[in-house]
Amino acid sequence: MNIQQHLIHSAICLNNDFISLLAKGFVKTAPPSSCNIPESSNYILLYTQTGNGSLSSAGKTLPLSEDTLLFSDCQKPLILNASGPAWNFYLLFLSGNSVSSYYQYFSPRGPLYRVAPSSDIPAFLQRIHAFSSIDTAEKALIASKWLTDILTEICVVTMSSDTREEHAPAYIIELKQLLDNSYEMNFSLTDFEKRFGISKYRLCREFSQYYKQPPIHYLNAKRIEAAKNLLLTTDMPVHEVGSAVGIDNTNHFISLFKKNTGTTPFVFKQGAPASIRALHFPYKPDFRQQ
Repeated sequence: MNIQQHLIHSAICLNNDFISLLAKGFVKTAPPSSCNIPESSNYILLYTQTGNGSLSSAGKTLPLSEDTLLFSDCQKPLILNASGPAWNFYLLFLSGNSVSSYYQYFSPRGPLYRVAPSSDIPAFLQRIHAFSSIDTAEKALIASKWLTDILTEICVVTMSSDTREEHAPAYIIELKQLLDNSYEMNFSLTDFEKRFGISKYRLCREFSQYYKQPPIHYLNAKRIEAAKNLLLTTDMPVHEVGSAVGIDNTNHFISLFKKNTGTTPFVFKQGAPASIRALHFPYKPDFRQQ
């Protein structure tokens, strides 16, 4: 994909006390397509409106799915790859001292933020995109204000989430760790009820309170993320990938994968450029004894 043809560069850059919007664009693409973002001192915001893609850097690949916002620096070259049909996303390049301050708060918690349905972030991005150009100081200041609102939300909400987890009951934290570390095992709400001696309805309610979704939904999301990694990094057939992440029924695995990603495992795998697999799995180890 040619990112440059989608970008509108700002004619006005504010001083470093403000957030300056250097360039903006709304990109519509589909696999196979990729784009290189060169190393710089700037930052990017990438909001996936629909579809799926990924960002690769320094040998690691991060899946980007619908309603996720990526906030990253550009200190290393970045590669954007479309990994699902009709990947549509907003892309903004930012600079300024305040951006660096926000990034210092946000980055230890990971580069991705899940945008809630009630969030104003999509509306702010649409307003910024509606500017045909950033060619006056007034437009630059308005864009800076909206970008400040976006970055403030993702930092405040992320930090609040960390605080909520600190106050979660020990059994809720243990349940999350169990799902994080043993997602490939067969679990049910009844299993959790027996394990912790607490009503499954209470477990669901309290887990949702601290992690924004019921435990089985959280478990399935972990399985799908693990399945994506296996599809990109191995030659395992779809049914084996499903079994490896704890879903033995292939039809159910395909249905769940499509529900979470918008595409089937086969299409996801076929749509991923070879460069992604090379970054994930540059060689096939030989485990035979020498």
